[in-house]
Amino acid sequence: MYMVLGYTEVTERISAYIKDTLKEEITIVLDQEQIASDLRESGYGVVVGKPRNMTTLTRARLKDEADVVVVMGESSRETREICETIKREYPDKFIVAIADRKADATNLKRLGIERIYVEAEAAAEFVNDELAKMRPLNKLTRLRSVLKASDARVAILIHDNPDPDAISSAAALSELAKKEGVETEIMYAGEIGRDENRALINLLGAKLTRVDVITKHILRTFKTIALVDVSNLSYVSALTADRTPQIIIDHHLHDRSLNADFVDIRTSAGSTAAIMTQYVQLAGISLDKKLASALLYGIMTDTAEFTRGMSPDDIMAVNYLVPLSDQELLEKVKSPSVSLETANALAVAIQNRDFVRDVLISTAGVIGNRDAIPQACEYLLKLEGVSTTFVFAIVNENIIINARTKDVRMNVADVMKRAFGDLGSTGGHPTSAGATVPLGVFSGTQDEQMLISMVKDSITRRLLQGMRVEK
Repeated sequence: MYMVLGYTEVTERISAYIKDTLKEEITIVLDQEQIASDLRESGYGVVVGKPRNMTTLTRARLKDEADVVVVMGESSRETREICETIKREYPDKFIVAIADRKADATNLKRLGIERIYVEAEAAAEFVNDELAKMRPLNKLTRLRSVLKASDARVAILIHDNPDPDAISSAAALSELAKKEGVETEIMYAGEIGRDENRALINLLGAKLTRVDVITKHILRTFKTIALVDVSNLSYVSALTADRTPQIIIDHHLHDRSLNADFVDIRTSAGSTAAIMTQYVQLAGISLDKKLASALLYGIMTDTAEFTRGMSPDDIMAVNYLVPLSDQELLEKVKSPSVSLETANALAVAIQNRDFVRDVLISTAGVIGNRDAIPQACEYLLKLEGVSTTFVFAIVNENIIINARTKDVRMNVADVMKRAFGDLGSTGGHPTSAGATVPLGVFSGTQDEQMLISMVKDSITRRLLQGMRVEK
């Protein structure tokens, strides 16, 4: 996140560029209440108070959340005092100071300020690629320092039942760690059941370690743990309760109570693969065709073929990866052989489909491969006259529900939260979402067909309530 201390004509332009062009999170600290109110209405994060006051900086969470700090006080003296305070209390913070005159710039250099501009220069020079690079370069430096402090071994944990974004991002972090002389082991819980995901792992030649209730205690042998493409502990059951991560890299909404030595969570990004592509590019790592193709596929799947949530980070990553990737390899991953279990699940979902206007609701019954559910969901969305699909199935002791839509008026993530938020975990995007609900009272039903029927009635009723429609 960018933090701007002091609000002047120059920092106003800088703030607008960060928010509107870079699409980055920004907090402005100033002591003018009326201006602060206007900024809040415009969508800025705002903290009111004197920027040189430590109490104000603490309330602004400068220590924990600011990656790049832009400083320009109401006077040369205030600018210097703010910089002195930050360098004294938080010496590792990356500061960009804007001086009134060249003479002031000389004084600021003595404090060890990373970047200094004279006011006239700042107004002209900030609106360029340099500002966009400051935050990721600073992040990369911090990430490298955490990797180097890891005793040369890092456990990379990805979310349960990992997807291409998680798999490719973990592989990219592994390459970055290798450059620092650090060995890694990529771990996950759950299953990799989707045919495309298994094909991607075969393409990469990557070794992923599956852990369960017993084997996950292997984490105790690692000093450093990295969470990749996940920042909510409810989606990473491989992490034992007695361990906390040192590294978190993700693009999803996260658990605010979860802290780490290094955190890069960009909810503006459409994929974690785009974030990791930026890191390997800045680190000067030469990607081979396999990893470049995997990262491109990770972005492709998490942005629905580049149609959903594409941010400037995703666009720049795609432009960088396309010339390096192998289109034949990508086609092999996108069109793998379909497993018999997936085909059976699709057949059952087709047979059990019900319609509420242009919304299709179906069940795949009782299955072992949960990745067959989103595949059925996506296939059924292609049927004529269907705008939204909800497909669920019983997997072990849980009911797994997936949703897809091409109706711009429908936000399936909100529907899932309203329908199942009080029963289990939900998540996703407006056009693609999922939920996991414990089987609960239904688990005592011995007759499988009766079980499926009871679950279907209950899930359908809740979905209709979530959509706020009557059948």
